[in-house]
Amino acid sequence: MSKSITVVLPDEIEARLEEVSSAKGVSAPEWVSDAIRRQLFLHEFEEIRAEAMAELDSRGVQLTDEDVFRIVS
Repeated sequence: MSKSITVVLPDEIEARLEEVSSAKGVSAPEWVSDAIRRQLFLHEFEEIRAEAMAELDSRGVQLTDEDVFRIVS
């Protein structure tokens, strides 16, 4: 199921959106939908990261993002 929403954009953003989406061969609504999807993913990632870091901190483990990157690489 899809739902429509109205987004009010400043003229300069609308012009840039039309330019970029046209160059990429996608519609402006597809471009906006993808941007929202990416922001939702980022939000979820940040929530999970905060929970994991809080859990590690409660166990006395201090890791930086670089430490985690090194561990998983």
